[in-house]
Amino acid sequence: MGLSQSSVFSIDQDKKGFVWIGTRDGLNRYDGYDFDVYKYKPQDNNSLSNNEITSVLVDWEGDLWIGTRGGGLNHFSYDNHCFCVTQYYCG
Repeated sequence: MGLSQSSVFSIDQDKKGFVWIGTRDGLNRYDGYDFDVYKYKPQDNNSLSNNEITSVLVDWEGDLWIGTRGGGLNHFSYDNHCFCVTQYYCG
C-alpha cells in the first residue's frame, strides 16, 4: 500500500525514525518498508479530527503535532497510539 493521496502538504521524521506525511486525504506513517494511514473516523474520539492534513511537526521534545484544515490542531500520543484535539487531554 502506498500514500493515501498524492498531494503532499507536509513531511517530518520523528525520533523513532518514522516519516510522517500529511496529505489531502489522511496522515501517512512510513517505517522504511510500509505505510500506515490514519484518517478521521466519526465514531472514534481518538482519531484525527479531519482528513486534510496541512502540517506535520515533530517538536524539540519529540511530540508529534498535526494541523488539519477545519479540524484544528491534533496531538499524537505515542503511549496510547491515538490522536486528540489539543483542548482535550489525550491519555
